[in-house]
Amino acid sequence: MPTCVQIKHHLDTRQAKRILQRASGALLRERIQHTRRSLSECSEQLLALHLELGRILNAADWDTIDRITYDSSRNTQSSTREKQENKYEKLHSRQHPTSGPYKDHSVINLTDSPLDEATNAILSKGLNFALAPKAIPTEKIITGVESAIRRLPKTEADAIREDVAATLRKARPPKQNTTGAERMALRKLKENTKILVLPADKGNATVVMKREEYDSKVRALLQETTYRVLRTDPTAKTIREAKEIIKKSSIPREEQRTLLPTAPKPPRFYGLPKVHKEGIPLRPIVSQIDAPTYHLARYLARHLQPYVGKTSSHVKNSAHFVEILQGVTMEDKDIMVSFDVESLFTNVPINNSLEIIRGLQTKGFPEDYATLVEFCLRKTYFTWNGQIYEQAEGASMGSPLSPVVANLFMEKFEAEAMDSYSTPLFPEMDLPQEKHQIEQLAVARIEAKSLQHLQSRATAHLPS
Repeated sequence: MPTCVQIKHHLDTRQAKRILQRASGALLRERIQHTRRSLSECSEQLLALHLELGRILNAADWDTIDRITYDSSRNTQSSTREKQENKYEKLHSRQHPTSGPYKDHSVINLTDSPLDEATNAILSKGLNFALAPKAIPTEKIITGVESAIRRLPKTEADAIREDVAATLRKARPPKQNTTGAERMALRKLKENTKILVLPADKGNATVVMKREEYDSKVRALLQETTYRVLRTDPTAKTIREAKEIIKKSSIPREEQRTLLPTAPKPPRFYGLPKVHKEGIPLRPIVSQIDAPTYHLARYLARHLQPYVGKTSSHVKNSAHFVEILQGVTMEDKDIMVSFDVESLFTNVPINNSLEIIRGLQTKGFPEDYATLVEFCLRKTYFTWNGQIYEQAEGASMGSPLSPVVANLFMEKFEAEAMDSYSTPLFPEMDLPQEKHQIEQLAVARIEAKSLQHLQSRATAHLPS
């Protein structure tokens, strides 16, 4: 089904899918009939034009025009046909993937043992693929509904219970979306304790790697000076402090209830393999979901977000970057420079970032919210393999606050860096032979003490 006639709707039921499929099919048939009618009309017009030209042109002129138009039409037909065939092949391979390049790119095996066809097929569906249940999870549905309607008035809650009960009585398990061999392959993967199945850091691929290798790389990460071991679990203390600081804040009372931690868990550490880099290092992630400060961090990040993107160096997305480049004219001797510093979140200086956030009070940011931000940024402990660790510096990779705080710090840093250099940045020199001098001059021009904390991409149009 071509994408140009596919109809989508937020209602995701079997009946709705059948309706949308029939409607898409009807649109496709109408598109085909419309094209055929257009071709028929074009043929009639060409015939009329052919007769008119044959009447007014002599034989020599007619042969010349006929030969030119025929050759042109054949070239157009050939290029158009090739283009349409390529579009069809791409569409068909995307909607009906088979074993081949698609699956080779979506599953990366880092173990010594090859994967069989069934294992490769189930993993190529992606880690977000939902297996069709064999039976309706009635108990889970009822439990979830009850927890959601407990604060509703009794009449409304009873009406929802009746609707849910009626729906469950009519519900039937969906059709299985995996084969028996694929389900057997999944069971074998779960039983194999020597391997891990992880999402890749980039590329939306599924990575299969040895547990021993994964643990070794995680231990190497945690041995850095950024992390230190804690003797006790600070979760209980963090919960008490979070409740106290939230209740004393200026956050509206009705919103405070949603921010207070209920049955929290310690943050959990894991790593994502960077398959696009040599040696396949791990990107450290601290999952803050259900952590004592998770809901508070999300709330503060939502209130800090409007203050991000106010500088001239801010780039919204790749489309915005292309739009900026359209107004840039590059000469033969000009160079485009990109600065990139590793480990953004763990290298963001907390004290400097807090000063920037406190400075937002003049722009309307609540005064006591800076204290709440500091509380969330300082609570950077996590668990891994039964051990409690603490991040000694920087923001944790996984906190909802970290991206916003990092952007605020980088925008401040970039503004100071751009104001501190003079044009031309580099003197006349032989660029290929003096590349190291360029790097030294670039560092010397940026007058800031926290250069080691820079982790963002800033693009500048710099003359030679």
